[in-house]
Amino acid sequence: MRGILRTFDPEVDECALCFHTSIVCQRVKAATHQNHVLLKASRHSIESAAFWYIALERCCQQQLTIDAAGIKARLVPAERACYSREHVSSEYIGWLHFQAIWGQLVATQPDMSD
Repeated sequence: MRGILRTFDPEVDECALCFHTSIVCQRVKAATHQNHVLLKASRHSIESAAFWYIALERCCQQQLTIDAAGIKARLVPAERACYSREHVSSEYIGWLHFQAIWGQLVATQPDMSD
């Protein structure tokens, strides 16, 4: 994932910003708008996008915890990262993993859809 949107100008036409964001998200699974927000899109389903967004948010939390503790992070070797990306990061896997999250939400928040 190498999608980072570096500029933000509130005077920029909103359509232009949306177009730029959509171009970035075509090439990567997710993007980070520098100092602002995480962006995630999916061609497969909302569930897949939600799962991968949650996973990215958890990665960011872990990175912040590691940085705050002063621990030097160990990088995953490129070959291992590529293997993981190819075998466990499909849109279908995202959809499948979200089903457990959805089941838990429905069970613990019965009035959620009211």
